[in-house]
Formats: sequence, C-alpha cells, structure tokens
Amino acid sequence: MRDAGRTLDRCLHALETQDLPEDRYEILLVDNGSTDRSVEIARRHPRVRLHDEPRRGAYNARNRGIDACRGGIVAFTDPDCEPARGWLRAIDTALADPSIEIVCGPRRAGGDGLIRSLVDYEIAKDASVLDGDDPTCMYGYTANLATRRRLFDEIGRFVDLPRGSDALWVAEVARRRGCGAIRFAPDASVIHHEMDGLGVYYRKVYSYARHRVRGNAILPIRALSAAERWSVVRAVMREQRVPAMRGAMLLAALAAGAAVWTAGSLAGRFARRTRASPIDPACGPEGQPVPCDPMAGPVPGTHTVGPDRTLEAQRRRVGHPRPHRAGSSERR
Repeated sequence: MRDAGRTLDRCLHALETQDLPEDRYEILLVDNGSTDRSVEIARRHPRVRLHDEPRRGAYNARNRGIDACRGGIVAFTDPDCEPARGWLRAIDTALADPSIEIVCGPRRAGGDGLIRSLVDYEIAKDASVLDGDDPTCMYGYTANLATRRRLFDEIGRFVDLPRGSDALWVAEVARRRGCGAIRFAPDASVIHHEMDGLGVYYRKVYSYARHRVRGNAILPIRALSAAERWSVVRAVMREQRVPAMRGAMLLAALAAGAAVWTAGSLAGRFARRTRASPIDPACGPEGQPVPCDPMAGPVPGTHTVGPDRTLEAQRRRVGHPRPHRAGSSERR
C-alpha cells in the first residue's frame, strides 16, 4: 500500500471478517512509503502483520509480502478493494483442485450507472479469457488473485515494472503450465471502490495500454479481436437483459475506451522511441536506478544491453533472484 488511508480500514475489516476460522489464514500488509495515516490505520487492526518495503513500486511490495508469508496459498488484493465475506472460502474451494495453480475473481464496480455496465463487461471478458484455452491472450491482476506459494519459487517473483507485471506473470504460467492451470472463480469477488466513474475507468485504460507496450517487449500478450470483444458484449447484454438505450450507451462507452486504448498505445510507442531520461529503478541490476525511460528500457551507455523477451532474463536485468524450490505449509 501507499497512501491508502481513504479505503484501507474498509479493506482490512473485510479481510478480518472472512467466513474462515482465524487460524486458517494470516493477513499481511506491506507499506511502500506512505505519508498519510495508512500505517496508523493498519496498526489499529491487531491481526494484521505490517511489513515495510523501502524500494518504491507496487510489485516490490508484493514480492516483499510473498517472502514474508507463511502459508501454502497466497491471495492478493489492493487496499482500495473490499473482498466479499466468502472471498477466501471461494478461493479455497477453487484451489482444492490440485490441477489449478492460479485463481482470479471479479473486480466489481464501486459506483452505479454506466460504470457498472462497463465493469460488468470487463468481468465477462476476464472470465472468457481466464477460462479459455488460448495462452497467447492470458493475463491476470493482483487486485484479486490467488496462487500456490510454491509457484513463485518455480516461476519467479514479479518483475519490477510500473504496471502490468501481474499480467506477465500469469501469462508466463499459462505458457509453462497450460491454460488449465488458471481458473476464473465468480464467487471470489471484491468491490474495487476506486472504480466509481468513467474518468477513473478511462485513465486506467490509457495507463494499461501505455505500459502494455513495454510489457509486450518482454512477453507479448495478444489483445482480443473485435469479434471476440463483440461476443463478450452480446453475452453481457443477453444475460443481464440490458435495455436498448443502456446497450447503446455501453457500446458508445466501449468505443470511447477503444480510442483511449489506442492513444495510450501510441504514447507508449512514442516513449520507447524518444527515450527520455527520468530515473527508473526497474532498469538497473541489484535494484540500482539508472537513467532511462520507464517505457523504453535503458539509454545508451548503461550496463543493461539488448532487448530480452523472457521474464527470467528481465529478472536478471533488475536483480531479482532466480527461481528456487522451497517447501511451505498449506496454511492460507
């Protein structure tokens, strides 16, 4: 977390009141440089084990949590999310199948109206991809993801990127283990309170598209075709019996989203070409920052050379340890 004071208390309360016995799971929270009241709020919750990660970056914080956890299953959510009371039980049920390695669930809207329809489309798209059999378009999201702890020892940790490392990690698992190792669990839901309006939705679309450019240079993830997306839209409208006017508004909003995605992708490509030079800690070994464009990789003259399209090579570039095998208990 970082400066999550507005929503953190609600998130932690939801985690403390799950319908599993308290001795079946632990709650870990990693602070990543908060300057608001987040740490003070966290300390009001005695069941929460609070850790600190000084290296900035959400995926550095998540890796810190992975290292600190004591259970055989790791479930991720974000401090602006509120898990349903049966969230962990639904995860537990899905992972009772030993062939399943990763579970993702719905991220429901924090607002009503058109944003809810847009998010319902996104949920249906997630279900279509994650329950599908095409590893080239597989992705995931740590706002609502659970996996077996040993998988991080076998596949490796998250790469330190500004966005999208979770999608790359799940895509890597799909390519190595097959799509059958990944499942969408509709009952393992969270409310994403940040997603409460169209402005937030479109900002996220733009950001994801911009950062996907760099992610695709590491491990390409195929975007769904127009026909595949239209199939999802029709299914949502049919199953939810969307009125004609609301359906037209949804289609217009999705068309606007497609335009925003294109703009974000173009911005990402432009950034890779121009190679401006802010400091990006993801570009140097051993976590040492070097001058580079966060979307373009290192500038000429730095010690990291050449593009590499594998997550393992990217981990070597940013100083992450090689995967190793380690035992763990089956505590959640």
